[in-house]
Amino acid sequence: MTGFTLRDGLSFCRTEGQNIFLDVHADRYFGLRPALDQAFGSLIDGDRIDDRQCDALLESGIIIRSPAGDRPAPCPRAALSKTGLPIERPRLSPALVASALTRRLWWRTRLRHLPFSRNMRSIESRKLGMTPRPAPPDWLGRIDQAYRRAAMILSARDQCLPTALSLASWLVALGIRADLVLGVKLNPFEAHSWVEVDGMVIADDPDQVRPFCPIRII
Repeated sequence: MTGFTLRDGLSFCRTEGQNIFLDVHADRYFGLRPALDQAFGSLIDGDRIDDRQCDALLESGIIIRSPAGDRPAPCPRAALSKTGLPIERPRLSPALVASALTRRLWWRTRLRHLPFSRNMRSIESRKLGMTPRPAPPDWLGRIDQAYRRAAMILSARDQCLPTALSLASWLVALGIRADLVLGVKLNPFEAHSWVEVDGMVIADDPDQVRPFCPIRII
């Protein structure tokens, strides 16, 4: 049975009744026109679609044929708790805060000069090659607070992606399996990125994260 899968670089989520796509190669979010969105919704729900709808989806470059009977699947919403760290605020050293600032600035520069997809792959490849270890709550607490303190020194407003990339990279380097989450919401459209460890939001406000539907988890 012939199936279909998303073309390389695409991921999607369904939120507020609409399919939203992320193309990491083109560094853009987009939706489909109503008729195409309806056809895609029927495809992922396992409903029958006619040849005309199938051809339209293939010609749009959203899907490609698969030898197995696959159907595209949205980014999992998973049972992520969207909670913060259940620990007291630790004492911080200036060096830790300086490291958070430096890492944020380095990743902001990297995003300006390297393709979005390459930055995503750098986290993916490091996670694939790592040997995860339990996340020590004291270290998570220190890093969490270092990023919060850094945001008071140099605003992180509209800088969620370099902030999340720098944080995920740091945690992975420590052997902690951190998830970099990219999410979207509609009306109006907004995108946000954050980091979670075992379902706990690190260095971000869980209430800020909760309205966003994950569209890609790295």
